[in-house]
Amino acid sequence: MSRHPRAGNGRPGTCAGIARQRGVNLISLMVGTLLSVIGILAMLTLYRNLVQTAVVATQDANQDGQLAAGLLTAQLELQNAGFGIDPGGAQNLLKTDVSLGGQSHPALLWRYRDATGYQCRGLVDRADQDAVTGKALRRLSLLEASGCGAGLGGLSWSVRHELARLQVPDDQQAAPQPLVDFTVAAVDCAPFGFGAKARHPQVTLTAQSSAQLAGASGIAPLSYSLCLSNIAE
Repeated sequence: MSRHPRAGNGRPGTCAGIARQRGVNLISLMVGTLLSVIGILAMLTLYRNLVQTAVVATQDANQDGQLAAGLLTAQLELQNAGFGIDPGGAQNLLKTDVSLGGQSHPALLWRYRDATGYQCRGLVDRADQDAVTGKALRRLSLLEASGCGAGLGGLSWSVRHELARLQVPDDQQAAPQPLVDFTVAAVDCAPFGFGAKARHPQVTLTAQSSAQLAGASGIAPLSYSLCLSNIAE
C-alpha cells in the first residue's frame, strides 16, 4: 500500500513546506540593483570632480608659469633701458598708448643703444581672442620699433615676442581688463638693491595670479620692482 504525505508535516511537496521556503524575489533584485546604481553614480561623480580639479590646477599652474617667465623676460629687457645713451636724455623711458591691430593699448616703452645703433622696445598687455574657443584672452607682448634715435614718440610698433598667453576669467569675458600693470616712479634706488642709491626711475610690474583671478582672498598680487640705473632723474 502506498503512503501519502500528510498535510502540514513540513516535507517537500507540501503546502506548508512551500510556505516556509525563503529566497530572492523580484523586489529584492530591484532594490539591490538600485543601490548598485547609486553607488556607481556616486563614484562617477567623485571621479568627475577629481578630473575637473586636476584640469583646473594644471591650467592655473601653466598660467602662473607663463606669467612668471614673461615677467622675468620683461625685467631683463627693461634693465637695458637708457644703456649707451646720455642718462639725462629725453624719452629714454615712456608710458603711453600704442596702436596695435587697430586698437589702442597702454604700453611701457624704452630705448637703448648697442653696437648696431638705437634699439626700441616696449611692453604691452593686449587683448586677443582664442582661435578655438572664441574666448577673450590677454597677451603680454614685447614690442619693437625702428627710428627711435630722436625719442620714443610717433613710432610704428609691432610685436617682437609673445611673453605670456593669459586666460581671462569667465566673469570678465564681456569686458576683459589688463592682467598686468606697470607703473613708473622716480625714487632713490640702486640696481638689485645693492650699492649707493641715486635718483632713478623705478618700474613696478604687477600681475594677478590665477588664485586671485579665481576669487581667492588674502593673496597679494605678483609684484616686481626694478631700478633703471642707466636713466637719471
